[in-house]
Amino acid sequence: MSYLTASSVSQNNNHGVTTMLSAASPSSGYLGASGQYNAASSGVAGQLNLSTSTYYQFTLTPSIGYEVSLSSISFGTRSTSSGPTNVAVYTSDDDFTYAIALGNSTSTWALISSGPLTNISGTAASPLVVRIYGYGGSGSTSTANWRIDDLTASGVSVVPEASNYAAIFGGVALVAPFCSAAAKQQPEVSLPPSKKDPQ
Repeated sequence: MSYLTASSVSQNNNHGVTTMLSAASPSSGYLGASGQYNAASSGVAGQLNLSTSTYYQFTLTPSIGYEVSLSSISFGTRSTSSGPTNVAVYTSDDDFTYAIALGNSTSTWALISSGPLTNISGTAASPLVVRIYGYGGSGSTSTANWRIDDLTASGVSVVPEASNYAAIFGGVALVAPFCSAAAKQQPEVSLPPSKKDPQ
């Protein structure tokens, strides 16, 4: 039985019709950079607007009777001169009210990390939605001006609803390196239950 399903990563509020999977400007310069395919978009110009700014999204969905939590998230980011200058990560845990990670996006690839997180979880039997926003750019173009890669959601835990015993998942890392052409047709990924911490 599978207790957790991770969706593919989607591109939202993209300016134009930029293809998300790209081999251009491969990631580099930080530990774990895959250096192949990345997720690309054309960011909407201007300051952060949770309704209209460009963002990437993925969803962690637990089985009925379970709830999911997240302990950290990291990803590489890069922008062109017209692209987003800032990135921010929000979740459905608080209805996208407070950012759990903030950082800058420049012409050089850099790794953004939330650091340890606490109390980031979906409600019982409900999905946890995670959004990575890019904002602060000077202009919207029809070509990619913002890229992310090596997206990792760490410490994903699935616990039985209203239970006090240990998490079925401990320290599991969900990774989206966008590193193969097959990622263009990303299926949903189901993870098997494990009582052993893979770390």
